[in-house]
Amino acid sequence: QGDEKVRIERPGGGLSPIWSLEWNPSREEQFDILTVADWGQKLSFYQLSGKQIGKDRALGYDPCTVSWFTKGEYVVVGGADKQCNLHTKEGVKLGLIGEQKSWVWSAKVKPDSNYVVVGCQDGTIAYYQLIFSTVHGLYKDRYAFRDNMTDVIIQHLITDQKGL
Repeated sequence: QGDEKVRIERPGGGLSPIWSLEWNPSREEQFDILTVADWGQKLSFYQLSGKQIGKDRALGYDPCTVSWFTKGEYVVVGGADKQCNLHTKEGVKLGLIGEQKSWVWSAKVKPDSNYVVVGCQDGTIAYYQLIFSTVHGLYKDRYAFRDNMTDVIIQHLITDQKGL
């Protein structure tokens, strides 16, 4: 029998059963991040200590699965809305990966790739390749590029100074 180290008591308790848990695999984060998907229709993030990171993200459906991309930059969420969606590491929805004919019970990201496989209630399996296009621009001595899908970094080419 293991020794319980931390217990997280969440608001809503039995009204928000936990349906999926997944650790962010990034080694660049300051601390370990646990992703929690519950049937209170929320996506939440916690430190190993039990402290919540950021705020609950309302999903609007019952989630059944969460899966992280290898470097921890994006998280995939699927569930009762019959969709598989891509979210930022903070839980902000970026867009639809694919829509199914029944609930998405399972979704996994292929390690070190941009492929996502989705398993559904009706027994179907769908395999998707995501294409992340490079978005950048150049103006005089400034270069702008996208970081983590939603942040824009502007780099001064002469001094190499970078800023949001």
